[in-house]
Amino acid sequence: MLTILKILEKHGKTIRLMVGVLIGLVLGFIIAWGIWPVQWKDATPGQLHPAYQGYYINAIAKEYQQTGNIEIARHQLGLDLEEKANPWLKEKETLEAGFAQALEQTTSREDVITLGRLAQDLQVNFRPEAAPAITPAPETEEETPVRRSTLGNILRAFGYLIIALALGVLGYLLYSRFVEKRRAEEGEQEPGLAGAYGRVIEDVAVEGEVAPALRTTSATYREGDDFFNPSFSIEDGAEFLGECGVDISHTIGAGDHKKVTALEIWLFDKSDIKTVTTVLASEYTFQDPTFQEELLSKVAGGGELRQIIPNEEIILETTALRVRALVKAVEYASDDLPANSYFKEANIELRAYRR
Repeated sequence: MLTILKILEKHGKTIRLMVGVLIGLVLGFIIAWGIWPVQWKDATPGQLHPAYQGYYINAIAKEYQQTGNIEIARHQLGLDLEEKANPWLKEKETLEAGFAQALEQTTSREDVITLGRLAQDLQVNFRPEAAPAITPAPETEEETPVRRSTLGNILRAFGYLIIALALGVLGYLLYSRFVEKRRAEEGEQEPGLAGAYGRVIEDVAVEGEVAPALRTTSATYREGDDFFNPSFSIEDGAEFLGECGVDISHTIGAGDHKKVTALEIWLFDKSDIKTVTTVLASEYTFQDPTFQEELLSKVAGGGELRQIIPNEEIILETTALRVRALVKAVEYASDDLPANSYFKEANIELRAYRR
């Protein structure tokens, strides 16, 4: 008992402060969860959490791609309500931010094109670079039909608080150990092997490029591969930047399989919302005026029509990305068609960089 009295005398102010904080938390939980809980009704899409706004707009864009009914899309977005009922109608910037958030959550060219079509038809002007960072959506749990007791809610809240504090302390300790280990290993790593975001990459020097390639890959077309269209995502860590790939552009003659006389290299930039396409034609096709006219119609986004030549480099550029394509090898097929008219095999290496 004497020991307790000494402790209270020595740390009385600290103990009173902790007791006051604890009582304040208890009263706060009782008032906020039991007496005056927040209740929402007649909510609109513009009042959703920013992350959920993006998911919602993307879902409406996909449905609009199928139905083509702009009035249904406007109703689902709450744009036909009174101005005071939907924050998107009060300030146009909030709707633009919602579309920018949706753009950040797309993962393919098709999703970006679908979203862009809806924005265009709704006359929404938004810039990809204005998109806010994605805030994780709050986790929710399904409410049971029977309302939980106030005491149960308070105990659950304190349980979550204790778990959160324990996880925070554990996370901090683990992170501290990881940082110390990483610093110790950095002095032991060989130069040129440590890649961004923990990836191991080859530190290959490329003329005109300071940073290493975000992605290096190779695509090989072989005669008879009628479904040749490899595509590769371009990512910087967990951030999706775009895609690049090689596709069949034109064929010649007839037979059991396609006789490919031109390939196209393409680069899609998510921030630019466009695709740059350069067509590589065989020697015979490139010199034929009729084929040239057909192939020029497939060039897009500032690309060009070129003859495919071994060891020649082709550069595709957008606002944020650059792809260096190198023709590693070309072999022509030989039969009754004109010489050097279609490919037996072609190998193209792709290196993607940030600009």
